[in-house]
Amino acid sequence: MADSTDSRSSGDTVIQNQLKNHLKDWKHLVVKLYSILIWEASDIYPLAIASVVSTIFLLIWYLDTSILTTLSVIGIVATVMDYGLPIVNHSLFNPNKWSASDEAKFETICTELVNNWTVVIKAYSQWQNTKNSNPKLYYAVLLSTLLSVSWIGNVVHNLLLTYLLVVFVALFPGLKHRGLIDKYLSVAMSSVCKLKRN
Repeated sequence: MADSTDSRSSGDTVIQNQLKNHLKDWKHLVVKLYSILIWEASDIYPLAIASVVSTIFLLIWYLDTSILTTLSVIGIVATVMDYGLPIVNHSLFNPNKWSASDEAKFETICTELVNNWTVVIKAYSQWQNTKNSNPKLYYAVLLSTLLSVSWIGNVVHNLLLTYLLVVFVALFPGLKHRGLIDKYLSVAMSSVCKLKRN
């Protein structure tokens, strides 16, 4: 048992080192973006994040482009960023000003990304274990979730749903960092426990 835990932690370390290697050209921007996403320096960051996302979605709504065009534009922007931002990064940020605290933040970011990925993998594995151990529960939950999502998708416009999802994902790191996710999740769980008792 200890060997599997050690191998998973060493596997996580390998993944973390690979991630750090892939992000080395972006590390200055990653640290700056991280401080914005967790609302480190200012309480105005959530408003700024929501404003940027809202502006992008208003532009998509106004232009009324097809899904294929929108995906192509996103691909073009991602390709230009992948090519151009490391060049801009080297001209904007002096590599000599990279401090030990910046390196510690970068290490923390990579650790959090790997930990979050590990949580997703474990949740998927547990979900698959539920399929094997209790197939009736698995299919009942899966079908009811899919039916609910299809009903919501039919009632609410897709662009609005996508907008709400993107805003939540963009604000999630700050909400988690401030402890708001844990606070409201514990309130919801205590409400569910009270309902189960009754």
